[in-house]
Amino acid sequence: MSTDTIPNTGTALALSGGGARGFAHIPVCEAFDRAGVRPAAIAGTSMGSVIGALYASGMSGATLRSEVTAMFAKATDVMGRMVTARRNRPGIFRFSFANPSPLDPKALLEAFLPDDLPPRIEDLGIPFAAVAVDFHSGEEIVFREGPLIAALAASIAFPPVMRPVEMNGHVLVDGGVANPLPHDVAGGEGLEVVASDVVLLPRVEPGKVPSPVLGLVGAAQILMQAVTRAKAASSPPALLVRPDVNDYAMFDFLKAEKIIATGDAAGAEVEQWLKLHALPERNL
Repeated sequence: MSTDTIPNTGTALALSGGGARGFAHIPVCEAFDRAGVRPAAIAGTSMGSVIGALYASGMSGATLRSEVTAMFAKATDVMGRMVTARRNRPGIFRFSFANPSPLDPKALLEAFLPDDLPPRIEDLGIPFAAVAVDFHSGEEIVFREGPLIAALAASIAFPPVMRPVEMNGHVLVDGGVANPLPHDVAGGEGLEVVASDVVLLPRVEPGKVPSPVLGLVGAAQILMQAVTRAKAASSPPALLVRPDVNDYAMFDFLKAEKIIATGDAAGAEVEQWLKLHALPERNL
């Protein structure tokens, strides 16, 4: 669908990063479906970009819930998919002492995303933007067109878990470094933004010293929350929801069903808001 068919008015959707916690965005997508409202635009960072792209491709929120739940229900199935991906795409576990990040984000996405996903961002049914960051300049890079998988790979390239993505003269890493919740990217003239934030703060037992890995991830979460608060203070979204995902870590992919369920209350809040504020946008 051409982006020219989408009016520049209505409600946009912004989805934060957060790793596996990003599965809690799915009930927010379901809320748009139940309210009969199609987002005028979608923007996402990291896992939010993946969920946002799938939703923008035409997949319903309910289908997202069922397919993600099934995909991550069994550890053996997930590992089998990764082993098959490694056999078919050797780059998925590239490793060297000079570049120790073990996962190639593009190959990983190709292993888990649907084969029939549109190849380019502009082929999606809803205008979509994925956020990444240039590692060397710190510049926020927003992809609104071009190869979809490459843009998503750049957006999820969380160091040191993922390799940076080299693209268009940039060395790109996870967009959460600069814009964890891209409500400013999703918005535009005449658009109100519903934003879903699942970064939150690290969950550590009071008084307990985190492990080095949890310390690194937790420090990143604290930084991302500071960035989100600053952006929201200067230009708040019309509605901000924060699914209660603090019982789950960003790598808890095998707990997908439970993480999705934590977003149900946020989804109900979004649905109610849409029914009160977004009636003119129904059935666009």
